Amino acid sequence: MLEEFPKSNLNKAENPEESMDISFSENEAEINFNNLSLQKEGDHSKEFVIKFEKEAITLEKGKKYSQYCVYDKETEKMQSIVAELSQYKDLPEEEKLSKILETLRTHVKYPFQKENDDLKLENPDLAKWVEENLLTTNWPTINLSDTFEKGYGICGNLSLAYLYLAEKVGLKGLIFYGDELKNIKRSDNNEALFKLVGVGERARTHAWCEIQLSNGDWIPVDPSTKLIGDEKGIEDFKKANYIGRPSILPCNVDINPVLKCPINIDFLPGDKYGQAVCEATNYAKLISRSPAKKKFTPFEGDFKIKITIIPEMETDMIIKIKDVYEKK
Repeated sequence: MLEEFPKSNLNKAENPEESMDISFSENEAEINFNNLSLQKEGDHSKEFVIKFEKEAITLEKGKKYSQYCVYDKETEKMQSIVAELSQYKDLPEEEKLSKILETLRTHVKYPFQKENDDLKLENPDLAKWVEENLLTTNWPTINLSDTFEKGYGICGNLSLAYLYLAEKVGLKGLIFYGDELKNIKRSDNNEALFKLVGVGERARTHAWCEIQLSNGDWIPVDPSTKLIGDEKGIEDFKKANYIGRPSILPCNVDINPVLKCPINIDFLPGDKYGQAVCEATNYAKLISRSPAKKKFTPFEGDFKIKITIIPEMETDMIIKIKDVYEKK
């Protein structure tokens, strides 16, 4: 079970004179290390933490979500599905979540190779579309209207489709991306959560939603696995390691030449705040697997990093900087 964010185990630079100056607003943070000394590969500065707050998005036509899904238009079929949901408009918000999921998955299936082989006999053109667009490792851009019209979608398609329907019944949320999930047995039926890997194995890169209720609570919803993180389901989200991140970091990071400082924001399931635990390090260490490895260059001096949130890059979620501090 997830109880806290992973801790770094990297070696620190031994420099008692190293000091840190921090300033920040909701859209910008600046961290300065004075007298930073990195004299050998593996040296690192002190750790600092950037705390972020997530906010729900409003879908916009023409924008791309989850890297490969475009909200292009509304078709008659989409409108008819929305009409189906209108019967649930007066339900409590928590109950709406399951009704949206049930309605979506009635109309849109998750594709599997075996089922698609059977579909080739019934509808070869549709099976070919599924094969070329969904059962591939290089996903092309897919319109939201095609997800509903074709009746098939993978995790990103289903997440965007869920948010579209959620908006129609008065709910908003965001799309998360994660690459550290592991397969577990579900608590509701004791079956494997993911179908393409064994229990205990690492799952594929994945996308899912979180919906914000009017009281401020966040509820994870995975349209692909039909898992909802309510009081019963939230433990499964934690056990399966649903650590969420923006699919594309909506920030610009300016730092000294030669040095590097990755910004990986981690949100635990249902948490309002996420964080990035960061360190300045020498550039050569971080690209050591690259064929074009650079020769290590020692660093001595003041190090400055400036992180600026770029609103126009924020599609899957909105983030704001809430705190920056030195990790003791």
